[in-house]
Amino acid sequence: MKRCFVFFAGRTERCRQRLKTFGLLVACGVFLGVVSGLYGVMSDRLWQSVSRETQLLPISRVADAGNLVGLSFDVAWGEDQTAEILEVLDIYGIHATFFVTNSWLETYPELVKEIHSRGHELGLHSATHPYFSSLSKDGMKKELKENSRAVASLTGQEGKFFRPPYGDYNNNVLAVAGDLGLVTVSWSVDGGDWQDISARKICKNVLEQTKAGDIVMLQNNNKETVTALKEILNGWQSQGLRPVPLGAMVRLDDYFVDYDGVQKGSGSREQD
Repeated sequence: MKRCFVFFAGRTERCRQRLKTFGLLVACGVFLGVVSGLYGVMSDRLWQSVSRETQLLPISRVADAGNLVGLSFDVAWGEDQTAEILEVLDIYGIHATFFVTNSWLETYPELVKEIHSRGHELGLHSATHPYFSSLSKDGMKKELKENSRAVASLTGQEGKFFRPPYGDYNNNVLAVAGDLGLVTVSWSVDGGDWQDISARKICKNVLEQTKAGDIVMLQNNNKETVTALKEILNGWQSQGLRPVPLGAMVRLDDYFVDYDGVQKGSGSREQD
């Protein structure tokens, strides 16, 4: 009996040790699971924070712009409506920014000179209208330098602003443009006239969205844009908004761009 007791006692003790070890393993597993979960959450938040902090954005609108609205036209395909657009802008006493490509500029040099002579601002829209994010840094520089040289050679005006074709950009695009002294801009209101839509729809797209500080993008080659432009300018006038070229609204220095693409003066950073 004594031997049996010792046998069972030893076996019981071993079971207790095993249970204790098993319990510790389970506890460690739970602890590691909790830590892993917390780490995952913290990592996600850290990544989101870093991503938000490091992502560069073009300027799509301007804070504290008073009653100003940036009026811009992308000029890359055709010229059918360009002369009429210039006439409408003259009638209303309005100036705008025209983003031109080399391919358009070389095809219609007299129209580019006319845009400049009427007091409008010329912006850079690249040499050949490529998807910039697919280019090497040297390829981006080549596009922008050639575009800048062509505009300056024809008009004497130095382009300050760059709008990437197709609205296609990444950090490299904005960094290269910045290295060349250019301010990259996008838009906050798209007239949609790059599609085959009516003047009524173009007006609706613009007038229902525009507020002070917005950058509005229209095209130069939709046959409906001229009709729409008249109504848009009338609508803005009744709303107390004043359209101007981007150079009259967008800062060239002492600014930052927030996570929504809004340009703000450096002095407002502490308040954000």
